[in-house]
Amino acid sequence: MLNYQEQDLEKERGIMSRLLAARTGLEEKRLRLMEEMEEIQSERGKEIRKGTTIFSLRSSSVLLVSGKKQLEEIRNELNRIDEEIEKQRQIVVSVSQEVKKLENLKENS
Repeated sequence: MLNYQEQDLEKERGIMSRLLAARTGLEEKRLRLMEEMEEIQSERGKEIRKGTTIFSLRSSSVLLVSGKKQLEEIRNELNRIDEEIEKQRQIVVSVSQEVKKLENLKENS
């Protein structure tokens, strides 16, 4: 029984690791997108000061609106994955406690 629980614990820890890696990837994607949007905004400001075409302004506006939508999608995904991570953390803690109980029983017998 202890062997099975230890295997189960390793499996649950693996799931947790994958969730944390996915969250890290999303966070990196969010930061990159924010940097790109800041760069677009900065370039847009420079173009406005120098004088630019309406086409150029519309193009940068479209990019910024698209970026905002992508950021919102990433935030939603981060919220979803945070909920999954919390659920998985509870599972890992529970299975870990079971393994500890079985180890203690084995030692005491």
